[in-house]
Amino acid sequence: MESAQRAALFIWFLFMTWELSDLLRAIATTIVISIHASHHWWFGVKDTVSLNPEIFIDTIINQVGRFTVPIFVILSGFALAKSEEKRPFDLKIFFQRRLWRIVPPYIYFTLLNVVGRSQFLAADG
Repeated sequence: MESAQRAALFIWFLFMTWELSDLLRAIATTIVISIHASHHWWFGVKDTVSLNPEIFIDTIINQVGRFTVPIFVILSGFALAKSEEKRPFDLKIFFQRRLWRIVPPYIYFTLLNVVGRSQFLAADG
């Protein structure tokens, strides 16, 4: 990374506030929901051979929304850095806290997916 890029990131980090990060997260979330809600035609529900106005608008929303994933990554890094700012950093404690925040929801939604999928497949039978 060049020194100008580092300086820009450092300045951005200094002026980023929780309110601004919440606003960026709300915008990014809205765009991601729009992308997922508007692309029903990807799965063959609609004719994808011709370019009608609905597909054109859906494609524009999709392409404009591509910046949202990097925004989520940046905001996650910002939140992690800010959350560790006020306490002494210990790598072991940091990983313990992260695991307790990540693993239980992961296990819950994995089990929910397995049960839901089995119910879906049983009903399809």
